[in-house]
Amino acid sequence: MTDNIRPLWQLLILAKDDKQSVSINCDECLLLIEYDADLLAAGDADDDVMSIINQHIMICSTCRNKLDDWIEQGSWKKTPYPYFNNQTRSEKENGNE
Repeated sequence: MTDNIRPLWQLLILAKDDKQSVSINCDECLLLIEYDADLLAAGDADDDVMSIINQHIMICSTCRNKLDDWIEQGSWKKTPYPYFNNQTRSEKENGNE
């Protein structure tokens, strides 16, 4: 996680550009997760941001585990987070797929 972190505004512009693939590092993923959580808490969502986060957590177990832990500790149990088909890591580990 020592890569340079692009500012949020730059990541959001990249998310809206459907002509190029966007690759993010772990720090940028966590930044986008925080931004997306704020949107979800306000009752909104940004599919472009969700897509970039999802692409990263599919290849990065560290970020996926951090997101799982955050969901399990927070209020997301009441509102399922869309990246995991409404299941937490513990549900998947217990065979409740």
